[in-house]
Amino acid sequence: MKIITTTELNRHLTDYLNLASSEPVLITLDDGRLLRLSSVDQADLEDEAFENDPRFAVLIEARRADYVRHGGLSLTQVKEQILMATQVREDSAEYQINSSGETATDETDHAQKD
Repeated sequence: MKIITTTELNRHLTDYLNLASSEPVLITLDDGRLLRLSSVDQADLEDEAFENDPRFAVLIEARRADYVRHGGLSLTQVKEQILMATQVREDSAEYQINSSGETATDETDHAQKD
């Protein structure tokens, strides 16, 4: 990580833009604030769009209020439920490991009837 002043950035803008593609560049402003110059990939761009969308903030607040009103599950409880569901699936007749180590399921026709 490189730390530079705005004067240094102005003098060598292209160099620091190129550097920012591989490592963050921190810029100190005259009033003491810091800015960060760094590359952004597609996943970061999508996250940024969600995080700054006011509809997303409203959704998060609604979910938090719902949790306060009705409670929820702890991370430990969620993990336990996932483990129990996995165990049930593995114990079922439809889930078997064949001799080659591949997962095999019941060959029964599960097509929906009209």
